[in-house]
Amino acid sequence: MNDSAGIDRLPAWQVNCPDPGIWALFTAGARADAGGAFSPGAHPDQQCGQLQSNRMQLLRALPAQMPGTIQLVRQVHGARVVMVPGEPLGSEVAPGWWLGPEADGAVARGSAICLAIVVADCLPVYLVDRNNRAFGLIHAGWRGLTAGVVERTLETMMCRWQTDPAHCVAFFGPSIEREAYEVDEPVVRALRGWAAWWTEVVYPASAGRVRLDL
Repeated sequence: MNDSAGIDRLPAWQVNCPDPGIWALFTAGARADAGGAFSPGAHPDQQCGQLQSNRMQLLRALPAQMPGTIQLVRQVHGARVVMVPGEPLGSEVAPGWWLGPEADGAVARGSAICLAIVVADCLPVYLVDRNNRAFGLIHAGWRGLTAGVVERTLETMMCRWQTDPAHCVAFFGPSIEREAYEVDEPVVRALRGWAAWWTEVVYPASAGRVRLDL
């Protein structure tokens, strides 16, 4: 995370797995709609000059061990998952930045491409199969979670690369805190239909509302 006028590199973590080379990182910026510091944009197809400059700086700041191509998807708060092959999907929206189809989960394996998502309140989830270098990146708000986007991403990895969930690790990036996230009855109804243990992720708030821990 860095909001200075320049950036030399981004903090990145190498995932602990027998075959090294899987990395995770995040960055943050204020007011994506105004091209805030190092934000790639609330909507990946935005083309304003400041956002394009941010994208280029982010690309240059990637650790040398990481691929120099970044794959985004058009996030729609759903449960669709796309597989990213050895070549990027969609169109190039900035040098090195590619925007693929509508989806909220993307999976790849041993790829020379970085998967990326843009989040505000929603939860970024990173799944890694430590045995076969398959990985998935998920944009998980309450709509995506209750629609099954996490499960579908893991199922895609299982079907495509025989991923064993017992060999996977999951990482959560920054998201809205439960103390700041009050939701109303339509969200509660979706949670009830999602999992029998939904009561474990909600906490009392004001009348008719609860706080949700994504």
